[in-house]
Amino acid sequence: MIHKLRIEEAVRLLHDHHYKNSEIAERVGYNSYGQFAKQFERRMGMSPNQYKNVKF
Repeated sequence: MIHKLRIEEAVRLLHDHHYKNSEIAERVGYNSYGQFAKQFERRMGMSPNQYKNVKF
C-alpha cells in the first residue's frame, strides 16, 4: 500500500518536470534511486525516465 501511494505521488511530480528523478525518489520516501526505479517500473510498466517522456 505504501509503495502505491509513493508511486502515485511520484507520477504527479514527474508531470511537473521541475525535479530530477533522484529528487523525486527522495521526496516520496525512497532511500535509493534504484529502489524507487524498481518499484516504479513494477507498478507503471516503464522506468521513471520513460514515463517522464510520455506525452499526455
